[in-house]
Parts: sequence; structure tokens; C-alpha cells
Amino acid sequence: MQIDRCIRHVGRLFAAISFSFSVSFAQSPGSVDKVLTKVADVPMPGPAVRFDYQTFDPSSGRLYIAHMNAGTLLVFDVKARRVVADLEGFAVDVAPALTTTFGRWQLAACGFWCQGPVLLQMLNMLEGIDLAALGHNSPAYLHRLVETIKLAFADRDAYFGDPAFVAVPENLLSKAYARARRELVGDRAWKEMPPPGDPTRMEASKAREVLPVAGGSSDSLDTSYVAVVDGAGNAFSATPSDPNADSPVVAGVGCVVSPRGSQGWLDRSHPSVVAPGKRPRLTPAPAIAFEDGRPLPFGTPGGDVQQQAMLQVFLNMAVFGMPIQQAIEMPRVASRSFPDSFWPHVMSPGKVEAESRLPRETRDGLAALGHDVAAWPEWEWRAGAVCGVRVSAEGARWAGADPRRGAHPIAR
Repeated sequence: MQIDRCIRHVGRLFAAISFSFSVSFAQSPGSVDKVLTKVADVPMPGPAVRFDYQTFDPSSGRLYIAHMNAGTLLVFDVKARRVVADLEGFAVDVAPALTTTFGRWQLAACGFWCQGPVLLQMLNMLEGIDLAALGHNSPAYLHRLVETIKLAFADRDAYFGDPAFVAVPENLLSKAYARARRELVGDRAWKEMPPPGDPTRMEASKAREVLPVAGGSSDSLDTSYVAVVDGAGNAFSATPSDPNADSPVVAGVGCVVSPRGSQGWLDRSHPSVVAPGKRPRLTPAPAIAFEDGRPLPFGTPGGDVQQQAMLQVFLNMAVFGMPIQQAIEMPRVASRSFPDSFWPHVMSPGKVEAESRLPRETRDGLAALGHDVAAWPEWEWRAGAVCGVRVSAEGARWAGADPRRGAHPIAR
């Protein structure tokens, strides 16, 4: 019973706290308790205050956390297993999926509070292109994919954010806008992130400057993915994730406070700038495809690589007719020509990472088209770990599990 209460509380805590730090006070715990007698009225500390993981007062059983989302100090009552004041008005939103079509397929993804719509945008831009004629994983084919990825991720950086706070342009997922956008794909690679489009005017580009930040991507292995199709044909697709490498364990609970706020921005002009009560633009983004009405839940861990890996696996099935396991195991590439979702939002303009199972002549062909190609190992965990369940016309279930990470198909 105590474990059940803990799980219920931590579920609420994870859902509500997306950007949190703890503050280390100069005062004694007793004086801190007096300072925080009315939590909702306590402003965010100024820059002179030193941030730490947590301040715990054993005498009161309370954990004090500087909560950037609420612009206040959060007080967690460990003994009562509840957050004081901060979660009083919290509720989880339930919203319809966003959808598009690709030939005879329909695809559903999560909303603009995550990167899910990127997959839909990329497929919109690729629909109508004779991808099969380019040849699977040929330099021309991969060039088309990588340049399409850049265009969609440029729009992600310019427009995606919590719809409760951000006016997301209505035409981002329209087919007409996608046709205008793909005109920017040329014979040579964009050496920087392309400009975003202008979906309001249905134009291919709009002026916007993004300065590159040097660095590398996260090596966290904390994201997971699960796909289920039951006997009745109901499909479930989810990407549970909360990294624990940079977050404190809540005293008395044994679980971490979500560090997802690291996917927010401090740039006031960015659509995912942090604000009170605002969700950061998250990377976890599962999807469900429908093949003549039959569900195919699929997804992957991998930060910004998620939608790129899912795109390649989906096209392997939809365009090249591969079984799901073969589609998953094919060599993959990933672009880094956009700001990383995790702070400090590094980017590597022009960089393409490619598994070295791709022939040398293919990688050289990409380089000849202007891409800065970096070789991954033959099987690279950072290339994603796509899993999914495909349903045949006869109703058989075919599970696919990625050997790049620990992944397993289970049937009963």
C-alpha cells in the first residue's frame, strides 16, 4: 500500500515538475520554514542565489525546491507524500492525435508540445517523390532524406511549443505548405540549418537567424519505448522517459524529480522559452501508423534522432516493402544541423552521422553532395532503438525489436 501511494504521488510529481532546481539557503532549516509560510507568493530567487539539488529540513519533513516553471519555491512534504500548493490545480491534458497521410497509410502523432509533428511534416514533404527510384540508402536517397529532415527540424525550432502558450501556425501540417517547403531541397546540402518556412503565407522560407553552439549530444540511456497490439486490435504506443543522471532523488520517496526542463529555452524569442506552468518541447514522441486501417505502433528512444530513425524505418516498410524486423535493422543516418533539444542546445551545421555498415562509396557520395559525414560504429545505439508491432491482413502480429539496444518482442 505504501508503494502504491508513492507511485501515485510520483506520477503527479513527474507530470507537473518539468523544470526544477533546488536552492541552497544560507539560513538554517528552521528559518527557511518561516520564510516559506506562503509558498505561492515567494518569487523566483535572483541570480545571486546559489542553486543546488535540494534543501531538506528533517525537523519538518519538507524538501524545498526552486521551481522555475511556477516562478516560485516548491515545498514537498515528504511525510504526507504531497507537494504543498504547487499541484493543487494540476490535471493531465487529453488531446486528439495529429494526423497525416502517406499514400495508403495514415499516421498519428502527439501534438506540438513535443517533436511528434516533425515526422508528419517530413512525410508530407516526401509524399509524391519517387523514393524507390532513387534506390534504398543510395547517396541520392539519403541526401533527400537528410535535407528533408533539416527543413522539418528548422520549423520545429521556429514554431513548436506548448500550444497553451504558443500560437502554432495552422498550416504547418498542410500538404500545400509541404510542397512549397520541399522546393528548398537542392542538389547540394545545406551547410547550415535552413531557414524556417512561412506557413501563414504558404511560402518556402522566412528570415530567422540561429547561431550555432559547439558541443556534443547527450549520452543518456534513460528513455524507453513500448508498443502493444492486443487480441482485439487495440494499439498502444508510448515513450516513457526521465533521465536520472542529472536529477536528485527525492528524500523519502526514492524517485527523481523530472529534469525535463532542460529541454526548455532561456531565449525569450524562442517558442519553447521557459514560463510559469509551461511544458517544454519534449523529445519523446511515439507514433501509430495505420496500414489500410490496421494499427502499427512504433517509436524509439534517442532524443533528436527519434523522428529521424522512425522516418527511415517507416519508409523501409512503406516504400521498399520490407518486413518490420528487416526495416529496423537497416543502416541509418542522422542529421545534427539544428539546435539539440537538450540544454545547452548545441548544433553541428552540415553534420551527418552514418552507421559504418553503409558502404564507403555511399558515405563518400554523401560527402560529395556537401554533407559533413561522420562514421558511427556498424551498430550504433545513438541511431535509435526502433520497436513496433505490425498487423497483417490476416490478423497476425509481427513484432520488431532493435538490436542496437536492449529490446525484446513478447507474444502471448
